[in-house]
Amino acid sequence: MNEKLAAIYHQYNPWWEGKDIPSKYRFPFKRELFNKINKLAQKGDSTILIGPRRVGKTVLLYQFVQSLLEGGFEPRRIFFLAGDDPSLVIREHPVSDAISFLEEFVFKKSLRELGGRFYLIFDEIQGIKRWAEYFKKFLDLGYPVCFLASGSSSIKMVKTTRESLVGRATEILTLPFSFREFLRLKYGLDPPAAEPFDLLNPDDYAARLDSVYREDLYRIETIGKAMNAYFIFGGFPETYTMPENEAADYLKNQVVERVLFRDIPEVIELKNPYLLQQLFNFVSSETANIASFANLCSRFAARYETVSAYLLYLESAFLINILKKYSRGGMAPARSWPKVHIQDPAVANAMMNLGDQLFARPDIQGRITEGIVVSALKNTGASLFYWRERDKEVDIILSRGDRILPIEVKYTSRPAGGREISGIKSLKTKYKFSRALVITRDKYDLQGEIIYIPLWLFLLLNLQ
Repeated sequence: MNEKLAAIYHQYNPWWEGKDIPSKYRFPFKRELFNKINKLAQKGDSTILIGPRRVGKTVLLYQFVQSLLEGGFEPRRIFFLAGDDPSLVIREHPVSDAISFLEEFVFKKSLRELGGRFYLIFDEIQGIKRWAEYFKKFLDLGYPVCFLASGSSSIKMVKTTRESLVGRATEILTLPFSFREFLRLKYGLDPPAAEPFDLLNPDDYAARLDSVYREDLYRIETIGKAMNAYFIFGGFPETYTMPENEAADYLKNQVVERVLFRDIPEVIELKNPYLLQQLFNFVSSETANIASFANLCSRFAARYETVSAYLLYLESAFLINILKKYSRGGMAPARSWPKVHIQDPAVANAMMNLGDQLFARPDIQGRITEGIVVSALKNTGASLFYWRERDKEVDIILSRGDRILPIEVKYTSRPAGGREISGIKSLKTKYKFSRALVITRDKYDLQGEIIYIPLWLFLLLNLQ
């Protein structure tokens, strides 16, 4: 075994020598995903965390290590390595090297002979070639290992995981912090521990909304301040201790530019890399608007296929969410114009250089709010669309099977109905649904088939 490689292994695994995990990863705050990750891994299910940079995936991995150690798990059975470490000296492959190291120099016996369970944890796994093939190899050979990995280059990660590890590993989407998590970490307020809300069964949960609403009214002033701050800082926790201008620079430099000029080009050979930047800048300013492919192609002197592919790259890198037009059966019409939302409100704000001037632009704040709602719905497992016919439009259609929930986002003080819900009324003449949702600034009303719910309350729900 190369001595330098062994030294690197010891550097990443201080618990082998009775030491603590690195101090910068020792956070008492745990994301809502932690329990899901912990439950899967404790059962021995291999798990892959996929998501954008700077949302705490590395911390989640170290927190799992800490939970194992606190539970009395044998430290030497936990192996951790950063796949993007430039100092790695590789003999064969980091995954097989790790297993060989444990067998030859730590336990001096085959892991299969030892039995029990071993955890092999790889951060930034996209830095390791053919990693999924090696995971599959050792799992198929019956090695008593549970793999945990994280990765940021999602285009390649998702493709690799789904092709090589289908049925062998659980993929967990790790997005920026939700408003619930933001409220807990930055403001120290715990959202109510509500039962899951299945938005596509509104008759089931409408009655329960009242208790959640009234439970939080006493702290509405703090929640309102936090809601405004979420537009500035969004879901990237490292910004939460920064001044507003530093947070915006951080998001542009450490999140957006690294994706545009490093992550995507590492995976995709782009014919026109600057088009990617120009396209993202444009859709940032037009977030929540319907993008005409004809206009985009004309503006950037690019082919339809190129513009369409580049938008998909941006979505795969978790910078944007794309909604297609809804039609009967939930099938989007071929080549229908997409509706594009920036994934995180603070990124949208930073790209438009607005800062707190955003609050003087209700039109832009309303469009960013729509993006917040779309991002909150991503983990429900339902499909997301928009609907438009002639001059009538519904912002979001939540669809699962033959059920739909129309959602309008009207971030004004007290939308009165009428014009604000004309799209929903028009949709009702074509499709069957029992209730519709209107997201407001502060109006709350459960009467009739329209549920009016403030944005802050919607974001505090445990959505399923």
